[in-house]
Amino acid sequence: MGDTAEKFKNETFQLISDIQQDLRNEWQSDEPSVNFFLLLGILLALIIYLVFITFYFSRIIGTILGYVITRFLRWRSGSSFVKVQIGSFSISILSGKIMVRNFTYTNNNLSFHINDGWLIFSYWRPVPKKCPPSKAMNSSRLHISLNGVKVHIYNRLDLYQLILKTAGQTVAAAKLSAEIGEDAAAAAAAQQRALRHQPPPDKLDEWWDNFWRLSGMIKLDISSGRIICGNHLMPCSFATVFEDLKSKIFLSDASNEQDRFMLK
Repeated sequence: MGDTAEKFKNETFQLISDIQQDLRNEWQSDEPSVNFFLLLGILLALIIYLVFITFYFSRIIGTILGYVITRFLRWRSGSSFVKVQIGSFSISILSGKIMVRNFTYTNNNLSFHINDGWLIFSYWRPVPKKCPPSKAMNSSRLHISLNGVKVHIYNRLDLYQLILKTAGQTVAAAKLSAEIGEDAAAAAAAQQRALRHQPPPDKLDEWWDNFWRLSGMIKLDISSGRIICGNHLMPCSFATVFEDLKSKIFLSDASNEQDRFMLK
């Protein structure tokens, strides 16, 4: 045992000595073929780049994107104000993984919060192209895992606005419009603009077909969550709590001629 350790030690010292001698000969020659300092700088830059890509790239990009999303991702949809907030965000390109913590989506109708979760997209798996989406559910490329899901639906203002848009200019409609802060004429104009910018049904169906071919069967895991419907002005409310939810979302052939596919 002692002889083996001594032999390994001698061979290591000999290897280091040979490397030093080669570098010394190369550097002291009249016309060195390699600039020693340039080679050393390239090696150091390569080591720093590999360490950055492996350990820090996803965190830095995630921090920047999280700040940008929290700071600027706010918009108004009709009379509803939408806000998105992210506590921390991380992206791993090699594994196709996106991790998020303290994600919150809020508008006038509901709030959606996630304590932490991750999404893995297996981009290395082949994607079938020339087949119906229902036949591409054999494999899963999208896996979502969430923890601490909280959904609270306060109002149904979208439904009330739809009734307002189709009810006409009545006194009750005008009063309801004033209460929800939306002018009926402006709402009708906004609806017309939305219809003009809405893609044709064929294009929309093609987009969804491509999405389901790309994702395949979606795996959804939720360790804990709760859903609450109602507010303090209503006489009753609905609430449900669940844990260790494991589900698979996929398309299958439709059971009738009116539908294209069936979502399960």
